[in-house]
Amino acid sequence: MFYKVLKIVGLSFLCWLIVITIAFISFLITGASTDFMSFINNSTITDFTIIILVFAAIGCGVALFDRGGPSIIEMIEEGNIHGISRKVNSESDYEKKKWLLGYILVKSALYGKLEIMKTVLRKGADINTLIPNEGTALMVASWVGNTEIVRELIKLNADLNLSDGNSTALDNAIENNHLDIAEILKGVGGKRFGSQNIS
Repeated sequence: MFYKVLKIVGLSFLCWLIVITIAFISFLITGASTDFMSFINNSTITDFTIIILVFAAIGCGVALFDRGGPSIIEMIEEGNIHGISRKVNSESDYEKKKWLLGYILVKSALYGKLEIMKTVLRKGADINTLIPNEGTALMVASWVGNTEIVRELIKLNADLNLSDGNSTALDNAIENNHLDIAEILKGVGGKRFGSQNIS
């Protein structure tokens, strides 16, 4: 919601700058005999400014009272398990629901939301869902250094050596200097990318 208000204020300010720029160009073209501030006061710029401010206020009011509901990311960040459950339960298409569960799983691992992660797993999320450009829940948790999430995913039999084509969870932990997680992963059979097929 804050971002919506910020966006509206920013757009309103941009409109105001455009109006002032047009006024300045108009001032230069007409070669007005007064100074610029007098030109603005005697022109319709003040009226335009008032109109833009009114629209900005209306836009901010709409953003503040928008009942569109929070996004999935906002619900995850807030730990809104009931909102997440409603969102998942409202999806009737099997493939979309499967993708949504996987997406929420990976994002909950990223934000360290263990209870949301457990909830979507109970609802049928594939623990090894691979989200393009992000990875699996285990890869993401290893990347950000969330030991609790990593331990839980290992306990639930997440694939330790699944790769996104460049790295595994162990690579992510090492790359980001999460050596405690790297040791945990190595201790249960985690390998670096490319070493899985070496005998």
